[in-house]
Amino acid sequence: MVFDGWWTDESGTTDSGIYGARAFLGKHEVRLLIDGGDFQMSVSVDDPTEHVISILIVDIDVRESISDRASSTVPVAVSGGDEFLLENLDLDTVRFSAPEAVNGGEGSTVRERGSGDQEARRNETRILHFDADESALDGTAMLRGRTEDGEIVVGFNQ
Repeated sequence: MVFDGWWTDESGTTDSGIYGARAFLGKHEVRLLIDGGDFQMSVSVDDPTEHVISILIVDIDVRESISDRASSTVPVAVSGGDEFLLENLDLDTVRFSAPEAVNGGEGSTVRERGSGDQEARRNETRILHFDADESALDGTAMLRGRTEDGEIVVGFNQ
């Protein structure tokens, strides 16, 4: 070993949403560019068997801030299509802010859940409210979380 360690440098594109790569055991940085958004995470590969990372891409629409309360909130419409049930989103894991903050483990947590009928929450759109000050938006917004099954959920709004 020349540099005192092995490394994996793999990149590619996909239209199907599925991408595979071989990697050495150890810690890896995964970067995903989606519609101008930049998602990053660390992954540890400790077992030589297949390691799958599942990332669900959702659409988010940042609505106009609501400031008629004690503190202002940012409503964000989240929609996931037929393959993703919004009711399976673990709201305790959701973070919302600029990509740099969210990728660093920071960002606003869900302050309140928007109302709506059950069918709208199931497969269509759900409104989540985030603290405007904690979100600190200035340009691209990113939402990141996990489903109850542990799948990663990511969405960007330009």
